[in-house]
Amino acid sequence: MSRLMKELQRDHKRIDRVLSLLEAQLDELAGDGDPDLALMQDALDYVEHYPDLVHHPREDVVYMAFRRRSLDANEIIDALLKEHASMPAMTREFRELVDEAVNDALVIPRETLVNKGRRYTKAQRSHLNTEEGLLFPLLKATLDADDWEALEALMPAPRDPMFDAELGRYSQLYAYIKSRETVAGPA
Repeated sequence: MSRLMKELQRDHKRIDRVLSLLEAQLDELAGDGDPDLALMQDALDYVEHYPDLVHHPREDVVYMAFRRRSLDANEIIDALLKEHASMPAMTREFRELVDEAVNDALVIPRETLVNKGRRYTKAQRSHLNTEEGLLFPLLKATLDADDWEALEALMPAPRDPMFDAELGRYSQLYAYIKSRETVAGPA
């Protein structure tokens, strides 16, 4: 498997871990617990700065290369590209709602925050599942070594601001994810 395909799949595993964190905090919120809203802010900030700005644009380039080789998945690709275009706004909208809850700028019923959060994580998971289950197998079967080499030349490996740099902006988020994996095992 190509380096780029491995990176995209690695990113999906990492995004899954962030979504699991958000879901755990939403469960806490739904159960009248005390969720860590600051941790949710960090998770959403991470999604805005890596998956939305780096990961999805890289996938878009790969999908266009695939289209030059095959028309088999045009409808799937069209849907995924539309989702890539709409995901930054969806992430920003949910993050702003969490920000308002943290800053007490607006009294938000728990149920509203939970429902919006669950819609957000469900949409993100559905997107990942479509890519992993439907499109990625086609990419692997259709694109050859020359295609992957050309794509990799266009897109050097990015640094993930949380998982490739344990310290810094996302250190608390990283520590939380690692501690959950220690208890439950890696996702």
